[in-house]
Amino acid sequence: MFACFFDLAQKSEPAEEGYEKRYREIHDRSVENGYRAFLESLDGALSSAVQEMGAYEGTDNLADAAVHFGLLSYAAGLVSRQYVAQLRARTKPAGKPDKAEAKKAAKSRKERKD
Repeated sequence: MFACFFDLAQKSEPAEEGYEKRYREIHDRSVENGYRAFLESLDGALSSAVQEMGAYEGTDNLADAAVHFGLLSYAAGLVSRQYVAQLRARTKPAGKPDKAEAKKAAKSRKERKD
């Protein structure tokens, strides 16, 4: 799941294709590789933040900087929640059919009784 937080702005492939590729990679890797990807992503995010902080260095625009980074955090949270929702939609809990499948099965059982 950690791989969901990679730089979105620098993707060179269409979003859906990139998502599908990342989804497969997440499910086909070991915990160690997932943690390594998480650390690389964290390092990239921190490096990017430090680089952006340079724009506010030596200025009196601390309020603007605070708002800017707050909005970046908010935007990243929205993106993260969207990816988590997509992952949850694709990964059904074991033993629980989705609602459409359950309705179809119930209808089929009812028809067989009649």
